[in-house]
Amino acid sequence: MDETEKTVLARDLQQGMNILEITGFDSKYSCLDSESLQFLKNNFAGAKATVLRDSRKTSVPMDKLVLFDEVTAITDLPQGSALSQVVAGMGKSLEDQGFLNFTVTPPPEEPTESAPQHPLKRSVPQVATDPKHKAKMAEAKALLEKVELATESREESRRRIEEMMDQGRIGKFSSKGATEAVEKILREDTASAMTAVAGLKASDQTYTHCVDMSVILQETYADQMLDSGKKASKEVNQSIMLCGFMHDIGKCRVPKKILESTERFEVDSREMQIIRSHPVHGAQILSDLGMSKSSVNVAHYHHVKKDNSLPSSYPAVSYNEVLPLTRLAAIVDVYQALIGNRSYKPNWVPGKAVELLMKLRGSEFEEQALGHFLRSIGIYPIGSLVRLSSQELAFVVKNDRESLERPVVVVVETANGDLLTHHQLFDLVIEPDLSIVEVVDHFKHYNQSDEQAYELFRSISLG
Repeated sequence: MDETEKTVLARDLQQGMNILEITGFDSKYSCLDSESLQFLKNNFAGAKATVLRDSRKTSVPMDKLVLFDEVTAITDLPQGSALSQVVAGMGKSLEDQGFLNFTVTPPPEEPTESAPQHPLKRSVPQVATDPKHKAKMAEAKALLEKVELATESREESRRRIEEMMDQGRIGKFSSKGATEAVEKILREDTASAMTAVAGLKASDQTYTHCVDMSVILQETYADQMLDSGKKASKEVNQSIMLCGFMHDIGKCRVPKKILESTERFEVDSREMQIIRSHPVHGAQILSDLGMSKSSVNVAHYHHVKKDNSLPSSYPAVSYNEVLPLTRLAAIVDVYQALIGNRSYKPNWVPGKAVELLMKLRGSEFEEQALGHFLRSIGIYPIGSLVRLSSQELAFVVKNDRESLERPVVVVVETANGDLLTHHQLFDLVIEPDLSIVEVVDHFKHYNQSDEQAYELFRSISLG
């Protein structure tokens, strides 16, 4: 991909962008019926389509599409055509038609007579009276105020998961501890803050993993419901979060020596085969406990890929058996595994993990589920460290779902490398002179200790 090109979601298309390719679609383009086929031929004349036909990927002119083709990309859009140049409102229209991801080039820069920015000058936030802006800033402040409480809830929940699995190892299974932990998190409203902590603090591969995965799953599922015009009830939030807490319960059948090993086992090793048995054990345990069908499905199939022939897909089952919630849980499970700062593997910072997930759409993950996840978690997930166009460093503390590239941030370091002791919120939606230029690896940048980045985030002072 050329340096000027980038991949964006439909909602992030901006007026003036040039669309080079369409690379993400909803399910109606996975097996073309007569209506979808005619729509593509009528609206994309002159373009090409990359399709899967008889299990082989091929590129064909748009007028050569046939029934039952699976469209994986639309390329070679005639430049200057109505669909190659983004105009106002076009992103929403394309998303409504099932087009989700795009490769684009940015709009041409307009000449300006304003004075150039001085990179060492400290930014000053704009003041706005817009109610939506005020609400975002209030939510960002509330999240920062709950970081310590969220950290305590995370550690307490981790202990409950470990105790539950230890009891399971001796045949005593119960969801009571997990249910109580879920109720506490929802009562204290710390889930959002916990998602930020998940990317900043160390994680093990089982107990903390279950906690982090559960809060991220609940947050993304609730946002998915908002996308469909519904608000998740307390009962729904509790049920979804409990699915996450219990999704790896089958690991209590895996010896602790294997489970907590820092060694990377080969796919065909005895140890890996034991580890890969945990979804089947988990489904049986949850069935015996009388838990919901969705909980059982998440435990059983959260490692099944859309392309179930991949070596990383298990157990062997048709993807049709995987419920929509489980398809979302599978994405969250991989995301948490990537960002978890574990001793035996290099970790990914949240923003880079998102970039990787986008590359796995259509093979490991269903496009629609991935679209819901990305709209919720954002291009720059909460807790991401980013460099601004002013060269200052800032933590992301709130995403704007209508403008994912312009979140609310807190500047923590000046352009010349000085850490700040008093901080300010910047809503990039109303900051025309500020933008994000790159994701910064907070573990490498703040490397005096494993938790320096977390401690800095925790100590943000908005006095």
